[in-house]
Amino acid sequence: GAGARFADVELEIGAYFTFVMDDAKPMVEMFANNFGMTQDQMLAHPHALFGSAATIAEELQRRREKYGISYVTVGADAMAAFAPVVAQLSGK
Repeated sequence: GAGARFADVELEIGAYFTFVMDDAKPMVEMFANNFGMTQDQMLAHPHALFGSAATIAEELQRRREKYGISYVTVGADAMAAFAPVVAQLSGK
């Protein structure tokens, strides 16, 4: 619908399941089991972010390149833990 203006549109997605932690495997396993998904599917879920700040920053950059998503909303309960991700992506 944006047509020629698409390059000027900012795409946002809510990361409702955001867990910034060094060992996210147990959390990924739990969510994957709860949703009837594989762990790889859970890690690729557009509304989920799991891992260290560096891992999440890398994933967000990948999503920006692949899908054009440049704006991510995280819940209030994840804001403090997410701050190092924001710092890594600042200016990129």
